[in-house]
Amino acid sequence: MIRRRLALAVVAVAASLVVASTSPGRVEAAGNIVQIPAPAGSVAFGEKILVLTNGNYVITDETANPGGAVYLYDGTTNALISTLTGSVADDRVGYDVVDLQNGNFVVTSPFWHRAGLASVGAVTWVNGTTGLNGAVSTANSIVGSSANDLVGIHGATRLTNGNYVVPSPLWNSSSGAATFALGTQPTAETVSASNSLVGQATNSQVGFDMLALKNGNYVVLSPFWTGVGAATWADGTTGRAGLINVSNSLIGSTANDRVGSLAVELTDGDYVIGSFNWQSSLNVFVGAATWSSGTTPTIGPITSANSLIGSRTGDAIGDSIHAVGNGNYVVSSASWDNTASFVDAGAVTFGHGDGTTHGTVSPSNSLVGNHTADAVGISVVVLTNGNYVAPDASWLGGVGAVTWGSSTSGTVVGPVTGSNSLVGSHLNDQVGYNNIVLLTNGNYVVGSPFWANGSVTEAGRQRGLLERRRRSARSAATTASSARRCPIRFRTVASFRSPTATTSSARGSGTTARRPPSARRRGAAAPSAFTAPFRPPTA
Repeated sequence: MIRRRLALAVVAVAASLVVASTSPGRVEAAGNIVQIPAPAGSVAFGEKILVLTNGNYVITDETANPGGAVYLYDGTTNALISTLTGSVADDRVGYDVVDLQNGNFVVTSPFWHRAGLASVGAVTWVNGTTGLNGAVSTANSIVGSSANDLVGIHGATRLTNGNYVVPSPLWNSSSGAATFALGTQPTAETVSASNSLVGQATNSQVGFDMLALKNGNYVVLSPFWTGVGAATWADGTTGRAGLINVSNSLIGSTANDRVGSLAVELTDGDYVIGSFNWQSSLNVFVGAATWSSGTTPTIGPITSANSLIGSRTGDAIGDSIHAVGNGNYVVSSASWDNTASFVDAGAVTFGHGDGTTHGTVSPSNSLVGNHTADAVGISVVVLTNGNYVAPDASWLGGVGAVTWGSSTSGTVVGPVTGSNSLVGSHLNDQVGYNNIVLLTNGNYVVGSPFWANGSVTEAGRQRGLLERRRRSARSAATTASSARRCPIRFRTVASFRSPTATTSSARGSGTTARRPPSARRRGAAAPSAFTAPFRPPTA
């Protein structure tokens, strides 16, 4: 979730909030000091600060008496506009605040009480100009109906059109719900199948994750839905309500398929669902990657006719997906087996952004390893021009290889070789080891610190160490000389280090997504239950 923090000096001093300003009463970066006294009942005034696009700002104190508080201030005069509060202890109103980027904001209060029931949860829309005075209630908020519904525990997902969606995976005994709301007016309703996308079975956890598409639409990811998982597209202007089913969602067919475990948006607004636990009729955890339109629903069960799939147990296709240029994508599968003879040979498969990439991963449609533990696809780095490279320091027992791919046609298909890749010459050269530097013109630099120059072992590292020692000696000599000429104390400055390119991890969003390392064990059983990574209530 993106939070815009106050972009200036902010310091909590005793019971006040102090901000720097260049003119009396105006919040700016430096100059005169404006002190904002903490309101009565404050405990942690200034816990969160959010600057709205209209210049006003929000300050929260979820532990304020009696049940938390959210304050809206005028960004020009620093005058208090409104105060939204809880009603009973532990309501924790202001647990989080979300900027809708249209001048308004949303307050999430998952521990809010309703009629004596604890942690029912509430999400409250607030006008960023006029504010909202009073207590959170059923008359001004989206709320749950039962204890521990925890509506708002996953915050609110802002859509690019200013609307928002409230995912509540623990609603109704963890059946889960995703509730759409307009970003221009208040929404007061109790979460139900009539106004929300919901699950029909305990522990389905609908709304476990969300993907907001750049066109304003969104995808609800529910990998635990009825044990098989589902990914549901919805229109960002009207939302979607009712039960998840085969007619409105991409779903799994077998227990622990976990469809919807991963989602990556492509550059044209379409997206790809990664379901690395998906099972075929013969093998488990073969995995699948399914292209989906960003403007219409993708529905029905995953099959080889609509998805790129594996063929052997533990192939885990869909484990790592990367958006490249031209609306296309790359599926990297380091655990893929090139027949039973070469386990974990790995594969990198180019996906066309028109939905035509489906079938079984093979040497005829992918760049592959042809040795055990080659792990081709262990990393993919997208270049600044939309093309990509696949570095693999493990190839051929640690010789290492780096293979370039086009964003329009992909890499060559078949085994990695010296004719299609930059490769090493000796064991443990580890060409491409964790060091791909992107250049702004679309080119790149490959660092290979363990490369051996003939009989000189690890020449890359040795030369680098020698050069660093020489630079250090020259620097020390220059420092000593300067100190003798000009005996003035000075501070040393850290030298700039070129950034190395790495794939970024993300679940449900971003140009690259990869499953957690803990899930990479070959044939590891999927968890039978999930403990959501929620921030626990404080005492």
